[in-house]
Amino acid sequence: QELSPLPVRTHARVLEILARSKPRAIGYVLNLSRAASLEPEHERASSLRQFVEAAAALQARGTPVVLGTPYDVNGELLPPYPLSTLPHGLAIIHKDGAEFSGDKVSRRALLSLEGQPSFPVVLADTAGLRTQSAEVSGSFEVPEIRARYFHFRYHGDPASSHLRIPIQGLLAGTVDPAILSGKIVLVG
Repeated sequence: QELSPLPVRTHARVLEILARSKPRAIGYVLNLSRAASLEPEHERASSLRQFVEAAAALQARGTPVVLGTPYDVNGELLPPYPLSTLPHGLAIIHKDGAEFSGDKVSRRALLSLEGQPSFPVVLADTAGLRTQSAEVSGSFEVPEIRARYFHFRYHGDPASSHLRIPIQGLLAGTVDPAILSGKIVLVG
């Protein structure tokens, strides 16, 4: 939940800070188009380049950076160039309604939509967590919307099994980025 959006230049600084901790992978699920719109017009191109350069430096060290992209009736919405040159995937959270899940807990996830892989698939592939040719066991196609899903077992509140670190803590230096060493970091 992006309560107070930050400009792209600030996110570039976050990547530079995260680089010190050598995470396994970094996934960005914030709307970077919105973040880019917060930059003054005369600084926007420089800020976007700074973010891409920070991502490229991480990738050169073996830490992939993947962007999550929204989707609307026109298809995948890419962030502004040059951010669109970074690896990206559809960041769509499937929400089961009352007709499928009385407790409204999602138990199925999107693998692909209209032939485009989802963000978790791209992140897993670029982080070396699975081989791209591997078929997800139990996945199924919904031909009417050209989507592929899989069911997963819900294990309770993810907040209890994941670290939550405020970006401001990283920026202010009150959080040691070393705790993220070897971890998959999701920003957003």
